[in-house]
Amino acid sequence: MCRRLALPMMCAALALGPATATAADGLPARAAAAERERSVLIKAEPGTAADIAERHGLTVLRAFPQIGWAEVSLGDDPDATLDALNADTDVLGVDSGRDDEEFRPQFQPRDTIWTAGLQIPFGGGGVALPWNYTIANFPAAWDVTRGAASTVVGVIDSEFDTEHPDLKTKFRTGYNVNSGTTAYHTGDVRATSCSEMHGSHVAGTIGAATDNNMGTSGAGFDVTLLPVRASFNFQTGAGATDAKFVADVTEGLLWIADRRPVAVNMSFGTTRPHEALRAAINYAYSKGVTLVAAAGNDQQRQPGVAHYPASYPNVIGVAATTPNDDVSSFSSNGDYVDVAAPGEPVFSTWDNRCAGDYNDGANQYNAISGTSMAAPMVAGLVGLMKTVRPDLTPAEVETILTRTARDLGSAGRDPQFGAGRIDANAAVVAAKAYVRPVPP
Repeated sequence: MCRRLALPMMCAALALGPATATAADGLPARAAAAERERSVLIKAEPGTAADIAERHGLTVLRAFPQIGWAEVSLGDDPDATLDALNADTDVLGVDSGRDDEEFRPQFQPRDTIWTAGLQIPFGGGGVALPWNYTIANFPAAWDVTRGAASTVVGVIDSEFDTEHPDLKTKFRTGYNVNSGTTAYHTGDVRATSCSEMHGSHVAGTIGAATDNNMGTSGAGFDVTLLPVRASFNFQTGAGATDAKFVADVTEGLLWIADRRPVAVNMSFGTTRPHEALRAAINYAYSKGVTLVAAAGNDQQRQPGVAHYPASYPNVIGVAATTPNDDVSSFSSNGDYVDVAAPGEPVFSTWDNRCAGDYNDGANQYNAISGTSMAAPMVAGLVGLMKTVRPDLTPAEVETILTRTARDLGSAGRDPQFGAGRIDANAAVVAAKAYVRPVPP
């Protein structure tokens, strides 16, 4: 069945279930987990990681000299190796996963049938497809600035459909940090499985091609995207995939930081801090990169538990809000939440080789919910702010965002909304008029 949506010739898939269950172009519905060497992150004095690894019969898989950390193999007896490394006085820090730890993208799965028409189902009714932009005053902000191709926003995520017509003109050459794969250290950031969908949706929310008579719009309008692909096929276990993922993201952050985009979006998180990740974030921050991260979707399962990297001091933690300007029930609470942004539900791009709930006959789109969807709204807004004021520091960007946010919930800052739900127009206007205080 095909019904007209607000988008030209847009049709909706009416079947209940994940959009990623059906694949096209021979793409497998779910990729088998690759065999990966168990690893751990260690901190050591410059030039000593190789000697430490050799002393313990291990191998250095990769090193990050900018921050003094390295990823090393764990060998046949991970527990004994971890004990030995922790006891080694030359090892300044050991960062390994735990059996109860899980990394995951911060989005909330769909739970209802998505119908055709002008609205996305929500709360027993529906909301207009672009509600997330209108409620946060993006159309008014676009009257002030529509971003610029020279304004680059980085994105670390699961995959990116670089051939989607609503995205392909917006990407710079990206980087693959999914270690242990054939695409590692190449510019290939596309999905190999329809089970990996997440990044294309996030990228479209930040900067889908806008005013091109097709599909959806991006918060940053004309900003350019710099994609970095990391694996989101997480497994638990001490020193296993957790360390691999932290090392992947660490490498991605360092790569992005050296290219100095105005911002980087991180729509993922874990409830445990990792020092290597913190160091990479501080490195990116020192390069003038504004860091934005999803606050987490665990409020119902783990109320009040902090999420990382959103909880790090140099990161803007973003909660999710609904069309009613309520905080989403799943959105994690905490004093680390800096601002909130629309996140339930958000309509955006999907990999064209995998079935989304909406399509125009050739191109796929989807509407999903989560703090993963709220964070890129903020990252796109940062792109607009930095277009009108390229000299703003990350601290100044965060100050303007929080001061211009609409206060919701309890008066003043609170753990649900932070400073409040973003107001794109107020933020862009304030950024353009910002006068830096004269130092004493």
